[in-house]
Amino acid sequence: MIKDFLRLSIINLRKRKLRSWLTILGIIIGIGAVVALISLSIGLNKEVERQLKSFGSDKLFITTRGTEFGLSTTVSLKEDDVDVIRRVDGVELVSHILIQKLPVKFKDETKIVSIIGVPTDEETEKLFEEVQGFEISEGRQLKKYDKNKVTVGYLLGKGDIFSEEVEVRDKLEIFDNNYKVVGVYKQIGNRQDDSSIIMPINELRKLSNVEDDVTLILVKVKDGYSPTSVKDDVETALRKHKNQKEGQETFEVRTSEDVLRLINKLFGTIQIVLIGIGAISLIVGSVGVMNTMYMSVLERTKEIGIMKAIGAKNKDIMLIFLLESGIIGLFGGLFGIVVGIGMAKAVEFFASATLFVPLKAYIGIDLVIGALLLSFGMGSLAGVLPAKKAAELKPVDALRYE
Repeated sequence: MIKDFLRLSIINLRKRKLRSWLTILGIIIGIGAVVALISLSIGLNKEVERQLKSFGSDKLFITTRGTEFGLSTTVSLKEDDVDVIRRVDGVELVSHILIQKLPVKFKDETKIVSIIGVPTDEETEKLFEEVQGFEISEGRQLKKYDKNKVTVGYLLGKGDIFSEEVEVRDKLEIFDNNYKVVGVYKQIGNRQDDSSIIMPINELRKLSNVEDDVTLILVKVKDGYSPTSVKDDVETALRKHKNQKEGQETFEVRTSEDVLRLINKLFGTIQIVLIGIGAISLIVGSVGVMNTMYMSVLERTKEIGIMKAIGAKNKDIMLIFLLESGIIGLFGGLFGIVVGIGMAKAVEFFASATLFVPLKAYIGIDLVIGALLLSFGMGSLAGVLPAKKAAELKPVDALRYE
């Protein structure tokens, strides 16, 4: 019986090809938007998770309270805070950075560039290579006694910041001081880091007229120690050193897991917003399905009367129309998935080729099945009222309908 109803539904849709395809187009747009947005948001979330996990679970990040993770230029952390943290039991390595945005001139072009000041000791070099992945592709790392030397991020080296590529032995001018480029880093995948200049922290202090401010402190926890317990000890030590009460700290200490939870919460909110935006298009498509099915009921009133006259029950009539609207939704879903994946892949290519962001659109069987179920469900739901109207038609009235 279901097989016959299904065949009848397909025949009825094929009789009205143009109307059917226009209705399907509305579902395609809605499903395509939902699939593309979800694919990109999940892909971006996974890329951020990958980068954070590459840091390792044994890392702590200390920043100023209420600022973005590691990106603040409004600082309350000081050099002596680093010494306090170094004395905490369970701390293996500790270092710090200062981030400033300054005008940088290369040849005849001047840009505002993020400059990262780092200590040039072995402890810092080891910690930063492990945490941030700063690996040299050309030239060398900064050395302890380097003066007027800098290293540059991948995007500077590839000419994405300035109109020309910045290469080893090139000169950069900052406040009338010339700095020789001694190294270019491999791509990290984080645009801020990839477009930054690295220099000794003492030289950046002189350029930016700051004495002992620190933007971010990085800590590696010793093997055998719990990052959470070391985090608590660091917070206690800093509170005591800064004479601050619990809950009123001007700093924040986060483990890698803390940062990951924060990112997941943020992306969860973003996904809800994106799904809501895509759902608007899907609702519009569903209204189109409902309109088409109402028109179909009107056009086939006499046919409904004949089916009832020869023994068709109300539930049979309702099932036929629900199958038709469901098939419209299913076909719209199939084509919408293809369109959505195509859109997501286009954004992925654009992000990689133009923005140098290693975004990977997520395409999983769960996303495909979910989109198909959603499209079929929305199509069927949109056909409920028209199907109910068709089922409630009285055979005598339907046969007399012209």
